[in-house]
Amino acid sequence: MMDSIPFSVMYYDKEYNHYTAKGIMIFEKDVLSIEVRSYGYMGEAVSGISTCKIPIDQMRDIRFKNRFFYGLVTLETKSLKLLEDMPGSSHGVVKCSVERKHRRTAAQFCSKVGLRLSEFRLENME
Repeated sequence: MMDSIPFSVMYYDKEYNHYTAKGIMIFEKDVLSIEVRSYGYMGEAVSGISTCKIPIDQMRDIRFKNRFFYGLVTLETKSLKLLEDMPGSSHGVVKCSVERKHRRTAAQFCSKVGLRLSEFRLENME
């Protein structure tokens, strides 16, 4: 079964130009895939679609926080290299905004991935 959520990330480049990255997170077969494309200030696409694949053994944590107008998904990884193609990532952490209409789906998604991450850690303790 494949689960997915749409998200966006706002970030600035070295010249302080404002960009928005829009994408989708997909969790399937113990791998979290993130597909993302960046858009400029006027809404024009400024990059192609890039994909980050994060195996469950390289994930540190995934959390969901409910904000007033949006949801916030925070993803932490064990390695910086895993998120090098992800806009807005810093120190192995990326914070993704989820629209209000997708908050319930995002909360369920994070809960399911977090549960699978806990199960994976328990399996590998033995």
